[in-house]
Amino acid sequence: HKVIFDIVSSMNAGLNLVTDQKKRDEISQLNLVAGKKAMTSSSFCSAAKYFVTGIGILAEDCWDCNYKHTLTLHQAATKACYIAGSSFDSLKLSIDEQLCHANCLDDKLHAYYCLVRYLSTYGKMREALEKTISILAELGETFPSPSEITPQLIHKDLTATNYQCIPTKQDVMEAPRLTDKIKVWTMR
Repeated sequence: HKVIFDIVSSMNAGLNLVTDQKKRDEISQLNLVAGKKAMTSSSFCSAAKYFVTGIGILAEDCWDCNYKHTLTLHQAATKACYIAGSSFDSLKLSIDEQLCHANCLDDKLHAYYCLVRYLSTYGKMREALEKTISILAELGETFPSPSEITPQLIHKDLTATNYQCIPTKQDVMEAPRLTDKIKVWTMR
């Protein structure tokens, strides 16, 4: 692992000398590899630096000409920044980029997931709840707004539930695996 870190760090130190965008894209790819290696080593701050550097040297039209690599870098940066406890501003920049340029809802889900986790981790529970409800609406699920959730509504829902139908552990283990990607993200 150390060799890749040394190579990529050396290349990053000389980035100002590299003007050819194709070479910069190759270095960006190497930053992605180094960042992934750093993540597997639990070196989240280093990983975040590699990912952010990789993003910083992409072409202006990277979302159009190199969508998959750009999305992968942003998703990895978002995760690393969240785990490393980076500032919300740096995390939000990456999330906003993903939400702005994502081609489909599937490509937005990782950014939404990290945003809600960040908000809830840092005690912004109302914002996390409101964002979750708006995301679930985008996924086709409906929930009452936070202002509509009252003790009476909760009591009504709890008393309407038939507790005789609660599945056993065996029922859950034998149930077919959920394969619908949207439903899997909804459950997260």
